[in-house]
Amino acid sequence: MKSRAFFLLTLVLICLSLFIVSADDGPRDVATSTTPTEVRQWEITGPWGGDVRSLVVAPDNSDLLYVGTSDGQIFRSTDSAKTWRRLKPGLERRGLSVDSLVIDPRNSRIMYAGVWAIARDEESGVF
Repeated sequence: MKSRAFFLLTLVLICLSLFIVSADDGPRDVATSTTPTEVRQWEITGPWGGDVRSLVVAPDNSDLLYVGTSDGQIFRSTDSAKTWRRLKPGLERRGLSVDSLVIDPRNSRIMYAGVWAIARDEESGVF
């Protein structure tokens, strides 16, 4: 009996999620009452260096992006993610994962990196 109730509940949740997703297809063209068809093609544009854990865009320049990776690297793109360069010298510590990047809104030349230690001999913190 419990497995049947679980199955029915799962089926209801799946149907409900499909309904919610289909209800959010984007804007409708009211004048012609048609739904625009949009095809999205995703491609990898990020740099090497572990999984991307954080992403930030400069508040005064939308072409300037930074990503922090799970192996402690920080990369910068000045051309809207077409190319990436690793910041050097970077954090100069091994065994860190960059989970948060914040650019100071008053001075875009200042960035804060929140990291956690993967290696036991390193300290987590804000750089």
